[in-house]
Amino acid sequence: MENKLDLILQKLGNLESDINGIKSDINGIKNELSELKDATARIEAKQQIIFDHTAKLSEYHTELKHEMEEIKDHLRFNTYKITENEREIFKLRFGDD
Repeated sequence: MENKLDLILQKLGNLESDINGIKSDINGIKNELSELKDATARIEAKQQIIFDHTAKLSEYHTELKHEMEEIKDHLRFNTYKITENEREIFKLRFGDD
């Protein structure tokens, strides 16, 4: 009977040791999970910065494109006006034949 009791106590000791090992593993997993959450938060923050910069660059690109179109229109007009002025100067110099 005492032998059985010793065996039961030994098995209980083994179970207790196994439970302590499992608790230790769970604590390790919790720590790793916490680190992953922190890393994810940092990545999300960096991603938001990239989104913000991309939006600003897109807006800047749109503004530049609009301004370039305006400059192009002004250049076309100035070219036309210069041509007209040159024609008028020619007429004044050489007459309307």
